[in-house]
Amino acid sequence: MNRRVFITGYGVITSIGNDVKENFASLRDREHGFRRLEFLDTLHREDIYCCEVKESDAALCRRAGVPDNAAYTRTTLLGLIAVKEAIASAGLSREEVSESGLISATTAGGIRELETHFQELQSHATTGDFLAFLDTVDPGQHTERLAEALNIKQYLATVSTACSSAANSLIFGARLIRNGLADRMICGGAESLSKVTINGFNALMILDRGHCKPFDRNRCGLNLGEGAAYIVLEAEEIVLRSGRKAIAELNGYANVNEAFHQTASSPEGAGALKAMRKCLDMAGIPPSAVDYINAHGTGTENNDLSEGLAMQTPNPVRQ
Repeated sequence: MNRRVFITGYGVITSIGNDVKENFASLRDREHGFRRLEFLDTLHREDIYCCEVKESDAALCRRAGVPDNAAYTRTTLLGLIAVKEAIASAGLSREEVSESGLISATTAGGIRELETHFQELQSHATTGDFLAFLDTVDPGQHTERLAEALNIKQYLATVSTACSSAANSLIFGARLIRNGLADRMICGGAESLSKVTINGFNALMILDRGHCKPFDRNRCGLNLGEGAAYIVLEAEEIVLRSGRKAIAELNGYANVNEAFHQTASSPEGAGALKAMRKCLDMAGIPPSAVDYINAHGTGTENNDLSEGLAMQTPNPVRQ
């Protein structure tokens, strides 16, 4: 079986907007969300700026439509807001949502909340707040909470592959649909800023104190941020049966593992080149038909060299 897969809905919340409309307006007006941290309590607040969603956890609870004492992690709240917008965008009924599958991606999950109560763990002075967030460090916990809030019971999975997590969730969902194992999948990812993430990248010395400048001579590294984005994927016959208008078709994707290094790409860009070639081959389109490439763009020497060479390598589509 090789069914066609269509995108019928999408939702997003980031530092530049609380929904799709606001994000689009910010991108159009070239507005950024790179500012001083307001809601994450860190010693680096004054010297490391990030792209933080400008809402408190209490405000996110109200936006997500859940009580602020329900022990949702910030990652889960961001995810729930974006998922609900994607569902509304696709025009799905409650029954259709419950019959859908959910694949959600994250790297740190709810480790932000564990950090908050870590001292309690050390002193054994465990309170109700700590116990409520005890299992949130498990990346899969946020997916279960999303499914619980939306009454999704068909298929659940969590992807945690660092920077490629959300992209892999889309590929995973599309493969399930193409092979007849699912009719509709809600796929995407959510991530909140945490001390672990900021301290980790800072220790690697790849955080730019100013704006990230990938592929620039004066590159200094990346900018960290938080947010969530999800799309609704549906099989062609499901879209036709519902009468919904598809936003786009997902007709090509690829995932490769060049196994060059645990945290670095090969300098010549072999992995990125192979992934792009496989993606183009699957879609059956030549490189000349591509209008836009969304690079990883970390502003680090290794990544810029690897991606830059991969994008410049001749890449004929094999028929």
